[in-house]
Amino acid sequence: MKNLLLLFFCLQFFAAYGQLASVTNKDYNADGIDDTLKCSFEVGGNFGGRDCQLIDGITQKKFGLTNYGCFCKIKQHVKVSSDLLKPENKAFLEILKGEILPVQKQVADPSLQWLIDCTYTSQTTGSDSDFDLVFKPKSKWRKGAIELPSTYYVEMPKDSLAKLFPDANRSGGQGEGEGDHGFLVYYGDTHFSTNSNTEANLIEVTGNGAYKVFQTGHGVLVKKEEAYKWLFVSDNDLNGSPGKLRWASVAQVVLLEKHVVIEQTLAPDAHYNIYVIDIETGIGGRLRIDFDYFDGIELNDLSYKERFSVKDNVILIGPKHKQLRFPLKETKQNLERFK
Repeated sequence: MKNLLLLFFCLQFFAAYGQLASVTNKDYNADGIDDTLKCSFEVGGNFGGRDCQLIDGITQKKFGLTNYGCFCKIKQHVKVSSDLLKPENKAFLEILKGEILPVQKQVADPSLQWLIDCTYTSQTTGSDSDFDLVFKPKSKWRKGAIELPSTYYVEMPKDSLAKLFPDANRSGGQGEGEGDHGFLVYYGDTHFSTNSNTEANLIEVTGNGAYKVFQTGHGVLVKKEEAYKWLFVSDNDLNGSPGKLRWASVAQVVLLEKHVVIEQTLAPDAHYNIYVIDIETGIGGRLRIDFDYFDGIELNDLSYKERFSVKDNVILIGPKHKQLRFPLKETKQNLERFK
């Protein structure tokens, strides 16, 4: 009964403040003196996560890891200090990893690899282009069973992580004393944990004689005979995302011969993105949409077709009386020049 009352109190505290904390005293590094592990779990409106500190019982030195971050991010950089990477602190590192990180993989799955490749090769464009962002992942067809995204982490060199998270580094994310390596966490389960898709499977949305196109809550991939490749994944750092990944970001997918056109929602923001992607080359571009053109029109009130449709080889955005038009022939040629 006493334990039940304690559990009830903890749940009430968590409901009121969105935070749970624990303290454990144990000799984690086998030096004969108890160390102290302090962990807290916090959930807010758009942010949350777990934070843990291990305090050496002899030196009182503190070591920590945290996965606190925005629920809008499908990938995360968990930083590790150079001190924590020292051989004598291996026991502390393993304990903290077990508290903070999901399972480990040695290599990224194809969907995360698409994100990594696009981050390294994406570019913004000049105002003369139909696109304001172009990505060139050079993705190849993969034969065999489709490897579905999952949640895990991979260890990466600091330089590689700096390219994946440039904003974090400009704001001091790689502070003095950071180690040579860190952890890249991929929340791949969010592909299948949205309001519109709660099972770990792909949804076939369209196809033609050459291709079958599938989507998840946050990604698009295509099959050609027995091979497949990823064409798109929503990533807040690369191309935008909803405020919370439980809201699906992939709204519409249209197949046009060897191109796909994708609508990406950015809820709760009323704005949205439209992408045109060449299936064979993998090169994709985000259309430059001037939403000021729709002044006086409530974007959230637009119908499914008004948000984006394709008619007579023209991409149409907006209601009939006020539409942005992107002729597909010229748009595809514009994309082609980024080869």
